[in-house]
Amino acid sequence: MKKREGAVDRIVGPKKDRRAVREALDSRNERGFEGIEAFEVEKTELERQVIDLVQEEIVKFMERHDRTVEPLNPDRIHILKEDGVLSFTRGDVRGGVARDGVGSIAMDREASLSGLAVKLFHELMHTQSYDAMWGRVDEGGEVELAPYRSGITVHSSDGESAYFSAIEEALAEISAHQFFEDVVKTHPLFADESPSERTMAREGEIAQFRGLVEALVSADEDLSEEEVMEVFWQAKINGKLLPLARLMRRVTGGDEAFRRIAEMSDVRRGYEDSPEK
Repeated sequence: MKKREGAVDRIVGPKKDRRAVREALDSRNERGFEGIEAFEVEKTELERQVIDLVQEEIVKFMERHDRTVEPLNPDRIHILKEDGVLSFTRGDVRGGVARDGVGSIAMDREASLSGLAVKLFHELMHTQSYDAMWGRVDEGGEVELAPYRSGITVHSSDGESAYFSAIEEALAEISAHQFFEDVVKTHPLFADESPSERTMAREGEIAQFRGLVEALVSADEDLSEEEVMEVFWQAKINGKLLPLARLMRRVTGGDEAFRRIAEMSDVRRGYEDSPEK
């Protein structure tokens, strides 16, 4: 699957409105994070080098899972002053944000280059994975937009629930930590920091997810952990939820487990059209 910079993979909604919705999404993507300038700081040369490195590694990671992506324009990756993300999102998100249908990332400035690298990798795992938007033209001729899929996350039609979002965050953090182990610890860009270990974020989501993977592997002796993980990566990165549902059905003998896991991973959304962490 191939994704061009900032584009959504799929538009859902009335077919007659697709052209207008696509134009609205392109306009939204072009505008990016409106008002971000009030919170932004200028990137240092080393920060720019880190951004280039991380984008190269994200492209490689996606390619290993059958997805071709274009690096974001570095100008669409914003570094903000202390608590800038919290202020920009009106108190909704801390630290870093990747917004549906915009193709931009904003992060608070990190104290270390290695911290910047890992956080950016995490956010790019959201931005560069599969996404779909719902859209239609209302009776007044205005285009309405709402998230439909964000990686493995499935948004409810009323905008109140985001199913599988805990798994989405776990997968992004697992991949970011692996990037730290495989690249950051030995890369010359970070030599002055000598990063040797890192505590993973999202510990609760990761523990829950790993428990799920272990249960699936234990329930079927023909399944390896690597095979189960690849089903989840495909669901997140390329939007392939059906193989995941089939896996659940194969192991549990029904669809109830799939629904229950979706509900367990539900995160209630904040204000309408809010940035997604």
